[in-house]
Amino acid sequence: MTTVAQRERAALADLFDQLGPDRPTLCEGWDTHDLLTHLVVRERRMDAVLASRMKPLEGWSKDVARGYHRKPWAEEVQLFRDGPQWFNPVSLTAVDNLMNTGEYLIHHEDARRGEPGWTVRELDPETEQAVVKQVCSAFSRWSLKKYGIGFRARFTDGSEHEIAPGEPVVTLTGDPGEILLWVSGRQQAAEVDVTGSTEALAVVERVQAGAGR
Repeated sequence: MTTVAQRERAALADLFDQLGPDRPTLCEGWDTHDLLTHLVVRERRMDAVLASRMKPLEGWSKDVARGYHRKPWAEEVQLFRDGPQWFNPVSLTAVDNLMNTGEYLIHHEDARRGEPGWTVRELDPETEQAVVKQVCSAFSRWSLKKYGIGFRARFTDGSEHEIAPGEPVVTLTGDPGEILLWVSGRQQAAEVDVTGSTEALAVVERVQAGAGR
């Protein structure tokens, strides 16, 4: 039985094949080719990913990425579809689930919603539960830390979860997948209702305005 991460990888690879290398995405400044290269380097060249965070090695890391970027589109898509090499820890199902479930869910939507006329995807129960876990994980606490206030998720089934501690509190209401996109910084493309006190909403507006500069 395939996992959510495996199914999202396959679906995103299919979408890359369909769209081609020069389509817009929700990732600012990235087209589909840039997104694909990011995903391939991320799991096949962890050394380059780590080097990108060290100033003296930043140029070398970019050279590695450019090497993948120069590959024929179909070949690079196949590298992503095939996944990491057998000796890479990410090839283990448990590690793949931990590293890639949220990553692929989000980037799948980055590519889907870069296209005009996109619609909200209806998720199967297993995928939706995986999304709920992502929303209620440390990923949300880390992503929302910059606001310095609390956040709650109110899913469309009526359940509520604290996803970041603090006061005042903002409530994000919507489908789990939409809230995950909002938390990850895709607010403009996420169908989420954001409510809270005047003070709380002012903080959200101020932080987002600063991020846009």
